[in-house]
Amino acid sequence: MPPVGWELAPGVKQKKPADDVEIGSPGELVYLSSVQLPSGWLLFPPAGTDVKEDWAEYHSTYAFADGKFTAERHLTVKRDKVPLDQWEKYLAFRRAVFDDEVRMMPLQNPAGPLRSSDPGFTDSPNLALAHELLNALGPLHDLPTILETNPPPGPEVLTKEVNLSSEALETIETKSLALAPSDPASLFSAAPLAYAWCLRGWVALAKQDLPTAEKYLQVSWHLSHDRIAGYLLARTLAAKNNKAEAAHLYELAHVTTASRPLGGFFGDSFDVDEHIAADYLKLTGKKLAATSLNHGAYEGSLDKELDDDLEIRQFIHSTKLTGSGLYSVAFEAGKPVKANFLQGDKGFTALAPALQAHTFPAQLPGGSKARLLREVNIICSPWAGCDAYLLASGSIKIPVKNNIVNVAPPPNSPPGTKVVQIQIQP
Repeated sequence: MPPVGWELAPGVKQKKPADDVEIGSPGELVYLSSVQLPSGWLLFPPAGTDVKEDWAEYHSTYAFADGKFTAERHLTVKRDKVPLDQWEKYLAFRRAVFDDEVRMMPLQNPAGPLRSSDPGFTDSPNLALAHELLNALGPLHDLPTILETNPPPGPEVLTKEVNLSSEALETIETKSLALAPSDPASLFSAAPLAYAWCLRGWVALAKQDLPTAEKYLQVSWHLSHDRIAGYLLARTLAAKNNKAEAAHLYELAHVTTASRPLGGFFGDSFDVDEHIAADYLKLTGKKLAATSLNHGAYEGSLDKELDDDLEIRQFIHSTKLTGSGLYSVAFEAGKPVKANFLQGDKGFTALAPALQAHTFPAQLPGGSKARLLREVNIICSPWAGCDAYLLASGSIKIPVKNNIVNVAPPPNSPPGTKVVQIQIQP
């Protein structure tokens, strides 16, 4: 939408006049806009802006429903002048208008973390349900702005955010019970659950409810290795005076390779790397200089520690199998209730019962009623046995179902030549 004409950008200096500020004739300006997004795309609208003075008002509202983004902006001029003694309020009013007009809203691309490259999955009701879980987090999109303000938000604001995060989590956990463990598309639901637990823990941390914060952030971190979850868990440990453990977790969060913290849910509005470095310096008195490898070696490194968190070495000590298999494992109340073979080499279907019987560390927060679906990759060889790898929620590898396609042979090929194209899921 076009500017309303009152914007004042940061750094632009205004000279205070000698008389009252003339702002034009009283009246009202209304802008309305709607954008229909392509099927499957999500947008997380921000909270609106409300600024009210005796001489003017500005109000904006933003919403996203049924694939449509709508925006409204209202500027009402109530007097023709601003009294000179309200000069600073006038400047603050104009800055608020500018801030509202230029803020960015992240889009969730369906080709991103909640989409398989196999067209056969795009019509899956479980993929649609995973999108619903992600969309339920929309009301929490302004959390960094609210919780990281200085001075901190008051009790009423925090209570509101606790209620919003609890409602979103309740919705997501309840809907997750409808996911079919046998459908590979259901694996996409792990990411929204990790995000929901992280955001619930963030609000609890802001409210200084450290046991609740740690409960949710521990699970979110171990499920996702997400930089924001690690940062918040480190802050929680520091608040509990576990300084050494907190400093180490800051280092792990600093080197984790999980891309786009919280799946880009906050866009670029929250620089988690900057927060990690600043809080580490405050805690230790040192600049953060941790590296992923231990003097270039993998053993004893932060990378190995992160890998160990997701690996089950010698899951099976002895085997005749060679190759790998992908599985979906459903957890409820921290226990695997069903393991489904998704794709793999000959003989790997027989390993599903072993996965189902394995004793895993707690996968859900205490008291959670969610169904969590995790993807597990098992790699076997006769000389090393079988290792199992729990893939992080942002790193799942949905198999391509029809991955061999016949294509025309190149020109001038010998008679009888056949060519196939093998599609490999990134």
